[in-house]
Amino acid sequence: TTHTCPMLLLLLLRRSQSQTLSRRTSLMLVRPMNYQHGVSPIRAAASLCCDRSVAKPWRSLFGGVEQRRGITTGEGLKTTFMMNFAQFLGKSNWLSESAKLEYYPPLWIMGVKVLELKDNWSHIRIKLPLNTLSRNPGGVMFGGYQVSLADPIAALACARKFRDFSCWTRGMTVDFMQGGSTDLELRFEFPKDMEEKIRKELEERGRATPTFEFGYYLSNGELCTRITNTVAIRPKGYIKAHSPPASPDDVE
Repeated sequence: TTHTCPMLLLLLLRRSQSQTLSRRTSLMLVRPMNYQHGVSPIRAAASLCCDRSVAKPWRSLFGGVEQRRGITTGEGLKTTFMMNFAQFLGKSNWLSESAKLEYYPPLWIMGVKVLELKDNWSHIRIKLPLNTLSRNPGGVMFGGYQVSLADPIAALACARKFRDFSCWTRGMTVDFMQGGSTDLELRFEFPKDMEEKIRKELEERGRATPTFEFGYYLSNGELCTRITNTVAIRPKGYIKAHSPPASPDDVE
């Protein structure tokens, strides 16, 4: 049983790539089967998925480097399994937009639940539960939990509306107005007039940097945390600002 996970990956890979695997790749694929004593099968399988030289055929199942949409890594940075998995979810036509958010592993671990997502990301409500993992020693929700969910929402909404551009979070400020003593509900609105303003700016300048304001609400409807999020919308292939952050001299 200790070899089950690597063996399944190996069989799947060989079956899907039986016509194209080179002798070198086939030999290297045996490597995860001979992992050192004490290394778990999951870790050995993960090494197969993340190794650029070995796992290119496997990674292509999740949208490999050549097929990825809108991801540019800095020099010397490796594409990770999680990045490929995120691309796989993003390209899955059989998953709803709500499911893509909920099943993204970091958000799935946090237990997020999409309550409402309609009009092409114009109206969004997401439940962030207060539980054993999210509760801090003071009995309220960790601020980091709130920040982790709030960070990508505005950029994702922009990416869905302006598909010919790359979008990412340029900056964000968080005002913890009161402790998150209950499950929190993130409420995000993308007004139609703001969308039209951004679209016009993109037509004229080829770029835009809009700022959105939204927040988390307690179960009684009171505002708990105010979020101000600025999104960079740039032409595809724009790499002056990337993650990890570029030097301040390279950021416009």
